[in-house]
Amino acid sequence: MPQPDSQQRITELTTLNALAQTLNRALDLRDALDSALAHIVDLMGLSTGWIFLRGEGDSFSLAARHNLPPAISYPGPAWDEVCDCQEQCYGGRLDKPVNMIRCSRLRDAVGDKRGLAQHASVPLRSGDEVLGILNVATTQWGRISVAELQLLSAVGYLLGTAIARAQLYDHVKVRRVQEQRALLSLSQELLVSEELEPALQRLARVGARLLDADACAFVEADEHGGRAVLRAAFGWQLPSDLAWPIPLDPASPHLW
Repeated sequence: MPQPDSQQRITELTTLNALAQTLNRALDLRDALDSALAHIVDLMGLSTGWIFLRGEGDSFSLAARHNLPPAISYPGPAWDEVCDCQEQCYGGRLDKPVNMIRCSRLRDAVGDKRGLAQHASVPLRSGDEVLGILNVATTQWGRISVAELQLLSAVGYLLGTAIARAQLYDHVKVRRVQEQRALLSLSQELLVSEELEPALQRLARVGARLLDADACAFVEADEHGGRAVLRAAFGWQLPSDLAWPIPLDPASPHLW
């Protein structure tokens, strides 16, 4: 027996809340998408769905799948080619929050399809960029209500946000590893360096790169002279005839 509208809305909101918590807690994006997909398919009263992630070079990879029929089992030949929903995405035609598409994989597949013929395709966006596609499959005569379309749209927003956050986190991790490697190399160089000035110049150069800065300098306090002394600099146009270290005082105003 169908649930009353109010009860159905409560169920949908509860599932969306559980989905958001799952995505927020997940350490691995693909595990999170697998779990989220199972929630979504169950809530829709359907049985099958899959999620593509868009990678470098605009290629798509299957990131999550749920209860695929034997005719399109994965891995298998049904997944070798670009499909209609991906083509529409490439052409900018996957432009609605939810798009009903006759599935080319199911159409061309041989074997038991469990009556499935089409799917609702939801572009998973971050801003204007499509990061992936959520597909939930139905039969040739299946219909998705306006309320279900709205639900899928909300799910698409949650998934798109989670994917963008995970990709940013991965980028930051890679950046941190690169920074630590550069700092380790620099510290080792400083330890074995017999001359301080070249090592400090490298410190300024590496520091600018790690900080995404246009310029970087190493300034030392001259306690006896009561002034600051420039020991190394990167990114400044300094006169070539200056002798290092350079006092930072009224006699050298071009440095301020």
